[in-house]
Amino acid sequence: LSREFELAAPVLGEGWYLDVDYLDTVAEIRVNEVLVLEAANCFRRYRPDVSSALKVGLNRIEITFRSNIAAAVALQSSQPFYVPYSSSNCPIPHVNMLRKPQCHFGWDWNIAIAPFGLYGRIELRRAYVARIEHVHPHVQCFSEGDYELDVEVKLHVREYGKPIRFQVWFNGEHRSRDVILQKGEEWAVETFHVPSPKLWWPAGSGEQHLYDVVVA
Repeated sequence: LSREFELAAPVLGEGWYLDVDYLDTVAEIRVNEVLVLEAANCFRRYRPDVSSALKVGLNRIEITFRSNIAAAVALQSSQPFYVPYSSSNCPIPHVNMLRKPQCHFGWDWNIAIAPFGLYGRIELRRAYVARIEHVHPHVQCFSEGDYELDVEVKLHVREYGKPIRFQVWFNGEHRSRDVILQKGEEWAVETFHVPSPKLWWPAGSGEQHLYDVVVA
């Protein structure tokens, strides 16, 4: 699988990365014949840096998919002991070795065809000083009507020592602060006290109320 795209001169010299999700499963991505990603997990979101592989003018991106069945056999053979699989539900052997939807290899409602491909997106994005990787909201209940919300944000920092403005909005409350982070992956956390929140109830027991959390 391959495509070509154009880049103008002014964009070079800046950081760029690919934003890839639902890449199924054992695959390699090359940009202008430079290997930028080796993937083996359909459930991951990949963000490889491709800055050094890009050039002015015409660029070429290629995805090479390997046989999922052959990869599963190779992984099983590399184990120090045999790992059994359910042959009654899956006629293709050893696919429990792969980080891939297991229903692709057969189920009571599905045929076994071992598909592969890119089901999500693949986008070229500019790498700014920092980017948000994940947002994890955690709710803690201390007593009836007394809750706290911890908003944990995983950041990827490209340039060390530059100030980052970290902002969170929740339930009409806005928090903003400037932080200086180390290069690489860092965590930033904000905690909100939530008195007497509207709760989310199972169907038939009450309203399914949701709150919006915005992070920038």
